[in-house]
Amino acid sequence: ALPLFLFTPDAERTGVPILTALKGGAAELVTMVRTVGRIRNAAVFLISRMFYYDGMTSILIYAGIYAVGVMKWGALEMLFFFSAIGAEMLFFGIILSILATAGGMIGLWFDQVLGPKRAVQIQIGMSLLGIIAMLGMAPDRILYLWSWPPTAHAPLWNGPFFRTLPEWVFLLIGFSNAIFITGQFSSSRTLLTRLTPPAQTGAFFGVFALSGTATSWLGPFLVNQGTHLFHSQQGGFASITLLLGVGFLGVLFVEGGGRQAPALPSGGSGE
Repeated sequence: ALPLFLFTPDAERTGVPILTALKGGAAELVTMVRTVGRIRNAAVFLISRMFYYDGMTSILIYAGIYAVGVMKWGALEMLFFFSAIGAEMLFFGIILSILATAGGMIGLWFDQVLGPKRAVQIQIGMSLLGIIAMLGMAPDRILYLWSWPPTAHAPLWNGPFFRTLPEWVFLLIGFSNAIFITGQFSSSRTLLTRLTPPAQTGAFFGVFALSGTATSWLGPFLVNQGTHLFHSQQGGFASITLLLGVGFLGVLFVEGGGRQAPALPSGGSGE
C-alpha cells in the first residue's frame, strides 16, 4: 500500500468543517437508502451479492475444516496448504498467493473483455462448480465416480505429504477457487460503478461494504444446519451451494454491466 500513500496525489482541501462533512455524508446515505428502489439494478445486485459473497466467504472459512474431516489431512498437510512453513510449504504458499493475485488480474481481463456482469456470473459459476467438485472428493475417490484406492496405486512422489492423485486434484480445485473467489472482489466493485449514478457512487459503496457483513451469519448457520441434518461434513459444506445459487440467479436479473460504462447523469435512475 505504500505507493498509494506516497505517490497518489490527494484531493484539494474543501475547507468544510469535519462535523459538517459528517452530517452531510450521513444525510446523503439516508437519502440514498430511502431512494435505492429507484435504482433497481443496483439494488438487485447488492441483494444478490449478499448471498454469493457470504457463500464464497464460507468456502474460505470451511475449506480447511472440510479437508481435515473428509480428506483426512493432518497438521502437516494443513500447515502446508494454508501457510508457508518450511521449504515445501513456502513453495505451495507462494503458489496459492500468486493464484489469488492472478484472480484479481483475471477479473480485470474479464471486465474488459466480457463486462463485469458476465465476469461476476463466471466467477460465481466457477466457485459453484468448485464446491460441487470438492463434495465429490475423498481420500480414495475422485469426482464422485473415479475410485482411487491408495493401496492399489503407487504414490505420485516420495514426499511426506500429498502423495496421492485425489489429494492433488483437491489441491487443484482449491487453486481454482482461489482464482475465481479473488476475481469476484474486483469484478463486483467494477459492476457496482456501472450501475450507480456517479454522484452517489460513494454512498453506494458504503452500502456495498455493509451488505458484505449484514448476512455474515448466514453461511455458518447453513453449514451448521446442514451438518446436523445430514450427519456429515459433506451435507454442511453442500449448503453453501444454496448461497452461491441464489446469488447467481439474482445477478441474472441485473440489467447493465456490459463492457462499456453507460453515460449516467448524476441523478440517473441506473435502469
